[in-house]
Amino acid sequence: LQGVIEQAGHTCRLTYANIPFARRIGLETYEVICRNLPPECLFGEYLFASAAFDREIDYLDRLQNLDAHINTSTGGYTALPDWLRKDAGRLEAQAQGFLQELADTVDWTAYDLVGLSTTFQQTTACLALARRIKEQFPSTRIILGGANCEADMGVELHHRFPQVDFVCLGEGERLIASLLERMDAGAESFNGIAGLAWRDRNGETVVNGLRPEPVEKMDDLPTPDFHGWADELKQAGFGSIPQALPWQTSRGCWYGAREHCIFCGLNGQGLRFRSKSPDRALAELRALMAYDTKSVYSVDCVLDHRYFRSLLPQMAEIDHGLMLFFETRPTLTRPQVRLLQAAGILWIQPGIESLNTRSLRRMQKGVTAAQNILLLKYAAECGVGVLWNILYGFAGETAAEFLEMAAMAPLISHLQAPSIGCHRVRLDRFSPMQTNPDLFGLANVRPYPTYGFVFPFEEEALSRMAYYFTYDYRDHVVPEEAVAALKSAIASWQNAAGEAALLYIDRDDGVNIYDTRGCAAEARQRLEGVERLVFLACDCGATRRSLQENPALQGSDWERSVSDLVSKKLVVELDDKFINIAVRMSPEDLDDSSANASDEDRLMSYLERMRLMRYQIDRLKVRSAE
Repeated sequence: LQGVIEQAGHTCRLTYANIPFARRIGLETYEVICRNLPPECLFGEYLFASAAFDREIDYLDRLQNLDAHINTSTGGYTALPDWLRKDAGRLEAQAQGFLQELADTVDWTAYDLVGLSTTFQQTTACLALARRIKEQFPSTRIILGGANCEADMGVELHHRFPQVDFVCLGEGERLIASLLERMDAGAESFNGIAGLAWRDRNGETVVNGLRPEPVEKMDDLPTPDFHGWADELKQAGFGSIPQALPWQTSRGCWYGAREHCIFCGLNGQGLRFRSKSPDRALAELRALMAYDTKSVYSVDCVLDHRYFRSLLPQMAEIDHGLMLFFETRPTLTRPQVRLLQAAGILWIQPGIESLNTRSLRRMQKGVTAAQNILLLKYAAECGVGVLWNILYGFAGETAAEFLEMAAMAPLISHLQAPSIGCHRVRLDRFSPMQTNPDLFGLANVRPYPTYGFVFPFEEEALSRMAYYFTYDYRDHVVPEEAVAALKSAIASWQNAAGEAALLYIDRDDGVNIYDTRGCAAEARQRLEGVERLVFLACDCGATRRSLQENPALQGSDWERSVSDLVSKKLVVELDDKFINIAVRMSPEDLDDSSANASDEDRLMSYLERMRLMRYQIDRLKVRSAE
């Protein structure tokens, strides 16, 4: 927005209030609150709630009594860390002092418009600051925006809090330019600015529709400038801490616009996909190279699939030295994963969600379990980290689905485990499950209980403000024992990281297999003749018909070979396909390999790479899960 405002001929000053607040309460504490605690816990909102509403907030006791089995991605919050619970009073007092200091030290009369942004747990902080500004400088105009203000959420906030003059109900670039132009002209009416909530002369809320004018051409947006952010980090003493910069190449979701994953509430009203041209995206990447960072996180909901033919090959040709993260579709092919790695995209979040095709169809994921397993295999082969989880809690699911996945886990323990674990699906605003609960077997949808712990309003108002919801099932019962079996299998899988390997190296005279999985039939195996040909034919998945029609297998007893490979736990049958689950290794696959490297050296290098990946996942998974 800063660039848009400056393009319109105005001056703009940014304040990153989270940085001095993190310094005040301690960076480690700040990180725990904003990254380690589930967002629906609303602990960050609680810290500023008493300052926002000028009343005692009975949050901690009510949180303690929250049913641990409520429908949530974590199973309840009675496990709030003891040290954080004991420290809550001090943190709440520090939050109030920080807000007052911020209100007192800035000359708010110097600004025609003050913008406050709330995305995750920043609503009460924004409202409390707005209240203090209005009390001291009543003529200062305040606009609120961010993801927590989209559509009805923003309308309710505007209606409830008179200290807020305007609320942007969606994308803000076009809206803010129009609003400033109208303010420059001395207008008192702001009709016609789409997606704006404003006040008439009587202070009543006026809503110009729920959707602002979107940005149609992403290349029209100015390049973000992060120098002010970097300077504030250094001033706060955080300059030596490794940081990651955001990079946006698109908005919306090209898959979701076609078939919406039933649990996804991202994008709200803006699923329509728009992306930057490859040249513009590459120019922004070059600009990011100038900052003192090695990590860049794409904030796109999904990688533009057209970039595989344009942007990514260009990225692979430059030595940008960055480690990039992107969200992708799980339907990637081996060449595509290899191109991601060459382009420096070393971490992806592909939305795997399950290893059972029936479950995936229920979620409308547009992918099969076989494709998900192949992606994990290609990622292990190419050295690309995968952040993923398994979701449950969908009406119609069966115990068999989870038991099948639990049985599969030991077989693929050499691939990357669900780094974010196995969780009950969370009900988010704008998701198909939230907007049409009857269709998905849900009943009694209501705001997540913690909203009532923080905001002093009735449930009807909270229903319009909340992003997270809970629910009952109409007639579904979660197969808890089967889910517990899957969670146990996943825990063993996670513990096997860096220890389990299933590698194969193809020689002209046979395939060498190296197997350190706990379920391994043999530590070393060699496949020759028809068995080798069948094994290689199943490398990307093969149907019974494709094997039958394979010219190299004509006249052979390939069916017996398939059966033997399944018995040896080298091939699995899934979705009417036979999949060779071993990871292919060749000299160019590992940085420290050469044509003369022994197979044992490659095995040890692979295990070390997987250990490093596990370490990096432990550090990064929470940052990306949101």
